[in-house]
Amino acid sequence: MKTVLGSLALVVSFACEHTPEWTPQQRRAMQTRTFKTPYRSVFLAIKDILQDDGYQIKSQDYRGGLIVAQKDIDKTKKLFGFFVIEGDPDEETGAAYQVSFNLERVGKGNIETRLTISGITTHRNGRHSAKEVVEPKTYQAIYRNLQLEIKRRQARGKG
Repeated sequence: MKTVLGSLALVVSFACEHTPEWTPQQRRAMQTRTFKTPYRSVFLAIKDILQDDGYQIKSQDYRGGLIVAQKDIDKTKKLFGFFVIEGDPDEETGAAYQVSFNLERVGKGNIETRLTISGITTHRNGRHSAKEVVEPKTYQAIYRNLQLEIKRRQARGKG
């Protein structure tokens, strides 16, 4: 699990440089999965896989079906333990990955989830920029980990 979400940084940098054009339908198909399991189990499994990989839950709404989490990556340069203050005002000083899971009950016993991932860059001048991550292998790996966590929870009687 850690390798999949942890390697998101590499995927994001690669995806940002080589992103093909995706139709809304292609993006939705990549970002959406349906689980035939109780809503509570899916909701808690999502939180588990995110927290296991170092993401902080920024907001959650159980009834509304939303979990937003973020993982910060410090890019600030240091010299002998001190921050380097000089430099280009547009220099990148930090990055974060934000994930958003939306859950919806569809039909009897089916929970549809939609995951979106954004890479966020902070610049020395305070400017922020964000870019959606559209990389099929990343979404497949996260959903594979989610499926495994749902099964683990069920095996432990936490389903």
